[in-house]
Order: sequence, then C-alpha cells, then structure tokens
Amino acid sequence: MGDLVVRFAAALARLWTCCYTYEQPPALRNARRAEIDSDLWEFEDEARRHGDGPVIIAAHILARLSLGLVDDLSWRFEQADGETALRRTLWCFAAATLGLLVVILWLFAPLLAGPGVPSPPKPPNLNFRVSPPPPTPPPPPPGGAKSK
Repeated sequence: MGDLVVRFAAALARLWTCCYTYEQPPALRNARRAEIDSDLWEFEDEARRHGDGPVIIAAHILARLSLGLVDDLSWRFEQADGETALRRTLWCFAAATLGLLVVILWLFAPLLAGPGVPSPPKPPNLNFRVSPPPPTPPPPPPGGAKSK
C-alpha cells in the first residue's frame, strides 16, 4: 500500500509534465520529461535513505507539484511562439491546472475535512446474570406472642 501511494503521486507529477510539454518539439519535450523523471527518482531515493515513510514522500511530491505549477507554466510560455500557440497554451494549461487541482483536493479532502462523525456509543452489555430475589421470611407463629 505504501509504495502505491508514492507511485501514484509520481504518476500525477509525470502526467502534469506530459500535459504542459504537449505539442513541444520532441527534443525539448523529451528533455523536460527526462529532467522531471530524474528529479523524482533522486528525491525519492534521498527521502528513503533518510527514513521517510511512503506517505511523507507522496505528500512531499504532491506539495512540490502544487508549488511548481507556476514555474511549469512559465517554462511553457517561454517556449510558445506566436499568438495562436500562446492562446492554445493558455487554454491547455487552464484545463490541466484545474484538473490537477481537483485531483489534489480530492486526495487531501480527508485531511481538510477534520474529524469525521463520531461513532455511536456501544450498546450496554445485556449478557449479565440477575441473582434470584431473597427468600420470603417465614410467617409469624400462630396466635402470635402473648403479653402479660
């Protein structure tokens, strides 16, 4: 389960990289994707050597992904040439950014929601024994006690 979380976070980062490098010249696109792959591998390797758990590594990857959106968009805008390419780039990024933010919010929603609804209290234990009632006292002697 732990490594699955890390692989999922890294896959999101790679998916985002594929989105913002879309329609770039192959050499430029492949170089950028290789740079991101290398960065992810180095980060994960270093984090594991420091003893970080999978959830911490995945959270860090998602945080870096979120914080790096502006840099990635800047890189893409630097590569755009002409008004049509820039307009197409803006629309692609708007859609990709919105999709990525929805996925990230979906992943972090349980953390943002706070504590859930408390579970109902356990029902009382009805498996107990009731001791029988004490015996009734004997009846008074016949005639009762005579007073002198």
